Amino acid sequence: MLHGSGYTLQRTRTWCPTWSAVRERKAENELAALELMRWQDRIASEVVQAHSQARRAKARFVEAETGLREAVELADKSVVGLGQTKRVGETLVLVFRPIEVVNAVLMLAQAYDDYFRAVGDSNRAQFRLYRALGHPADRLAELRADTP
Repeated sequence: MLHGSGYTLQRTRTWCPTWSAVRERKAENELAALELMRWQDRIASEVVQAHSQARRAKARFVEAETGLREAVELADKSVVGLGQTKRVGETLVLVFRPIEVVNAVLMLAQAYDDYFRAVGDSNRAQFRLYRALGHPADRLAELRADTP
């Protein structure tokens, strides 16, 4: 009988594992299973977090889009109203004062900033979700290169 590395050579010339080798392989298998579960939990956590970020970013995008639409409408009405006057007694009064038009234009600029920030946040959140689902960034470059 020869001994070495957890196996025993018996008279029939076949290798038989010893009980210690069996236990060692079983422990290695259990460690590998635990490591697999850790990775699955980590990936599931990343997917849930990325999905949540994508939903919140989408909600901010919709809100910013609505705000931009309203700001454009207000700025357009203010600029048109700046040239209009109404008669109060014998004096002409502007329908919109210049400061109101300036404020409307400033609100429009802020609405554009909010909108473009929301678009960028939404794109980043979608990309994080795409990556968390198992699609690496290199694959996007390959897909883009394949597209004519």
